[in-house]
Amino acid sequence: SATTTLYYAGANTCCSTQTQTISYPGTLPGIFVINNTPSRRINTTISSGTTIDLGYNASSSLSSYETSTFTNNGTILVNGPWVIAGFSTAAVDVNLVNNGTITHSGTSWVLNHVDLTNNGTISFSSGTTWDFNAPNTFNSSASLINNSGGTIVYGGSSITLQDIFTQNGTFDTTGKTITFDNDFSTCCGAGRVQSITYPGILPG
Repeated sequence: SATTTLYYAGANTCCSTQTQTISYPGTLPGIFVINNTPSRRINTTISSGTTIDLGYNASSSLSSYETSTFTNNGTILVNGPWVIAGFSTAAVDVNLVNNGTITHSGTSWVLNHVDLTNNGTISFSSGTTWDFNAPNTFNSSASLINNSGGTIVYGGSSITLQDIFTQNGTFDTTGKTITFDNDFSTCCGAGRVQSITYPGILPG
């Protein structure tokens, strides 16, 4: 029942890049909390063969500075609602890259100021809400990219995105509604780009 909190507590050097690697042979005991909030770029990697459990109703802060990347090469488990926060005021977002497995057993997944790139497996079969949010600022985005070799299983009927949807892997979108809800009316929002990439006719 122990809780492990990931938090970078080094010198608060603006614009510097720090790295973190989590390696454990198997499942790390207890609940794992991601709370990377210092003002610096933080690139974090979950190693292959390592499993972390975020528990129920997880709130994860990947970074509080732009252009950071959180890479999962292992397994992430989460249950209940999951809210992920990137850097809420930056003009550039935070990247979540999945090369391993993410198993989400809850119904809601909200990603704020985060681009999700999947090269592995995302299992979200119990999901009903999948929402990507970002501010109307130039270059900020909230996108879903499923690359070749990636697999997504999502049980819901709708996905809300801000910017980019790329589907080159395995992801059955039949019966699903994909909504782009970005507001391009502001001066900064007008500099953003929306795109859809799909090999053929997109189902749904």
